[in-house]
Amino acid sequence: VKSGKTSLINALIGRNLLPVNSDVATARVFKVINSLDGKDHFNLVYANGDKEAITQEQLAIYGSQSTIDSTGQSDLKKTISYIEVQTKVDFLPKGVSIIDTPGIGSTYPHHTVITKQFIKLADATLFVMNPTPLDSIELDFIKEIASISPNMMFVTTKVDLETENTINA
Repeated sequence: VKSGKTSLINALIGRNLLPVNSDVATARVFKVINSLDGKDHFNLVYANGDKEAITQEQLAIYGSQSTIDSTGQSDLKKTISYIEVQTKVDFLPKGVSIIDTPGIGSTYPHHTVITKQFIKLADATLFVMNPTPLDSIELDFIKEIASISPNMMFVTTKVDLETENTINA
């Protein structure tokens, strides 16, 4: 939780497109794929495979926990599996996507469940972490990921903040 996963993905795609917040932000999975026509397209993808087009402004309404908490859940007749974000990402070949998942160990236990479901589908994982010691929840999660998806890389974010804290201490 709050390790900078979404901010990292926004940096990788070169745009502040996915919603971020100082509170718990990501409540749903965002699947980022390269747009073949170079235009942005956003869809809710339901568990039954149906898609519903949404606007960029609606990304936070459907996918950000802080927005859901402050405005209430939008009236949905179906369960959202993930939010598809098609945008120009030249380095992503066809068939390859970047998945942004909710954090683990938050006050919302279903976020961990959602993340674990999508890890099973991954060919590789990036474990994004703060520059602080890992807690037992994170260590257990790493072991679980390694048993499912052995192609794991680690990314430390917010190193600049840790350096500032160390200098100011």
